Amino acid sequence: MISSNVLIKGYHYSEKIYSENYITYLCCDLTKACNYRCIYCGNATHKDKGKDLTTNQREKLISNLKEYGLKTVIFAGEGEPTIDPDFYHLIKHNYAIGLTTIVYSNIAVLNKRKIEFLYSHDVSLVIKIDSLDEEIYNKMTGSNEYVTFKENLENLLLVYGREPHEEKRIEIATVLTELNKREPKKIKKLCDEHGLVYCCKTAGKKGMAGKKWEKICPNGTIELEKIAKKYTDKYQTTGTILGDCAVAGHGIAVLKSGECVLCPSLTDYVYANVKTNTVEEIISIKRKIYDWTNKPACIAKYIQNTGGTIESLVEKHKQKP
Repeated sequence: MISSNVLIKGYHYSEKIYSENYITYLCCDLTKACNYRCIYCGNATHKDKGKDLTTNQREKLISNLKEYGLKTVIFAGEGEPTIDPDFYHLIKHNYAIGLTTIVYSNIAVLNKRKIEFLYSHDVSLVIKIDSLDEEIYNKMTGSNEYVTFKENLENLLLVYGREPHEEKRIEIATVLTELNKREPKKIKKLCDEHGLVYCCKTAGKKGMAGKKWEKICPNGTIELEKIAKKYTDKYQTTGTILGDCAVAGHGIAVLKSGECVLCPSLTDYVYANVKTNTVEEIISIKRKIYDWTNKPACIAKYIQNTGGTIESLVEKHKQKP
């Protein structure tokens, strides 16, 4: 169990909610396109493959899942969701049917008007901040967006902080590498000053990070993990009050192609497709392959640490016919 004080709105539900609902979350990967080229990114190509779900298909999926207990839609994935053409339309749709939305963003393409829109449409934000130093920030992100990022961050803190809330609505996420290992103290101070949740973790050896591993983590991750543990409020951005992953444990993850995966970071194992399977079928298949006891808190990190595969993990635990 983890404290509800370190859960933003949308991840804040009680144990009772999870016992009543099998599907509390839908995680949608809207796009692989991104305005950044982060040195640790799991997206090695930033290229989309396959045909996207249409706007209507996305809306229908969200509406259908609400009938099964859906409460939060998460827009995350390997790209920057705020640049997807469907993004603001889907935010409106979610709000209209009474759902909270959590958006993972680098916030560089926002502005004051868009921030006001997100605030008024029940959107919580998980914001990527790997450094508050301009030079390190730009090196980490492969961009020159620090000034824009800083301006948008100030506007976000102003808009989201202008009235008290029962639940926190902003979480800051840092991925720790050799380059920014001295940054968490400063970022944590910012979070404490503004009442934000802080999640600091080490990079995963995947995608772009895997290709540059010797550069970004030349001494491994042991020291970095100690630093992260010292400053973080929680160990994964998708953590629930139960200490497990909201998406894998209590939801469905859908790629932009419509393929359903257990973890948005492990896209090779597909168990269903929104285009060819009904919501009932998707839920049924998910139950068979992931109703485990002693689930790992994070599948991706567990596989990285044990050297196993998602296929072997599923085969070991899935229900027998």
